[in-house]
Amino acid sequence: MIIGVNLNHDYAYCIISNNYVYLREMERHSRLRHHWNKESYTLTILDDLSINELKQFDSIYLNSPNMNQIEEKGGILSSHSRDYVYSGEYLTANHPTGIVYGKLEVEGIVIPCAWVSHYHAHAASTFYSSGYSETDVLCLDGGGDWGFGGWFYGLNQTLNLSHQFLNCELGLSYHSFSKKVFNATKGFYESKAMALAGFGNKKNSTNQFLNKDTKWQSELDTIISVHDIAQFQFDFEQGVLDLINKHKKHDYLCCAGGCFLNVSLNKQLAESNIYKGIHIPPYAPDMGTAIGCAIYGCLDHKIDIPVKDLQNPYIGDNICASIADLKCVIEQKGDSVIF
Repeated sequence: MIIGVNLNHDYAYCIISNNYVYLREMERHSRLRHHWNKESYTLTILDDLSINELKQFDSIYLNSPNMNQIEEKGGILSSHSRDYVYSGEYLTANHPTGIVYGKLEVEGIVIPCAWVSHYHAHAASTFYSSGYSETDVLCLDGGGDWGFGGWFYGLNQTLNLSHQFLNCELGLSYHSFSKKVFNATKGFYESKAMALAGFGNKKNSTNQFLNKDTKWQSELDTIISVHDIAQFQFDFEQGVLDLINKHKKHDYLCCAGGCFLNVSLNKQLAESNIYKGIHIPPYAPDMGTAIGCAIYGCLDHKIDIPVKDLQNPYIGDNICASIADLKCVIEQKGDSVIF
């Protein structure tokens, strides 16, 4: 039995055992969009598992963009209730395999442990759930370990990193631009900007917000109209398409990362006819890296990857609530509530 954990926003863990897949996404319980706080960089999420349950895991696979800080703290991933301490190797930039090994100690037990690169975890979550044998794999988001995405080639049961996108800031630019639109200092507003883009007409915009390096020209001091948002959305889509045309090798494409929550982008990819088929899993954002980590565990332990189960969007908790309960949540959480 393998468990993979994402220590970041979209805080989550995934268990794979005997063709069984379970994904626990904390935002489903906290009702906080992307669930992100200080505890998201610890293993607090495992506190609901008993020590006897933890003993049953063959290995635990982790990923986090803050590995450097964890190394500086001596591998301490402790919660308020338990001491979790990692010891072993840590990933560095340009690591050839994207995975290193060690052990995790918790309450007297020792569990074999590994760190998986953020983009290797993303890539695994989409490639191994796609059912494709030969495919290009594109990961794009607002930033992970050592860059803003990666291009992989998947062949049979092997993933190979071809390019790290160290300067391609498409995801980060969209994040920064959307915060500018809503005059926000923190949080995630990409979905709201994407929705507004549908009400604009890029032909009515005279601004250029993305430069040739796909970076947002944040020095532009202008009032952003709905037409400007439409222009930005178009430039963003073209940036992704240009990236694909530059690196395309196979007839199929797998995608992962927060950029592929963008419905308009996904529509453009589907209608471009660049590929015969495109796979974007329902867990494209960072909670999917927990699945990717668990998949790497399956590969190491020669456990069959349950492809059909991974293609099912209903692999998390069945959360039910009455109308009265939902009204109570809305009153307590306000704009942060998600449904």
